[in-house]
Amino acid sequence: MRGGESGLLCTNGDFCIISHGEEFQYGSYFRYGWCQRVVNVWAINKYKLDGNRRIDAVIRHVESEKAGCGRVLVRRSGTEARVRVMAEGPDERELSGYDEGIVEVVKEELEYSVV
Repeated sequence: MRGGESGLLCTNGDFCIISHGEEFQYGSYFRYGWCQRVVNVWAINKYKLDGNRRIDAVIRHVESEKAGCGRVLVRRSGTEARVRVMAEGPDERELSGYDEGIVEVVKEELEYSVV
């Protein structure tokens, strides 16, 4: 872990790293044996997620890069001012590259905030 981060062992057995208002979860997606990474982004305007062309475009781009070998899920939190960006795939090293592009666009489009 880097400075400013703290680790938790989640109830589902995943290891979480919390940093600067974002939560990163590393674990396994047991159905396929894939790695999973979830980034929770504080978003003031989380309801602008639906139909946002830039966010939709970057998600489609990442899905085409994965070419059926993994998945991406981007959704609003039902209880908090957050958008959850989840990537799954067989190679953990690739996951951060996939979701970081989506996270940056979500931050730009939905007025990212550190709470």
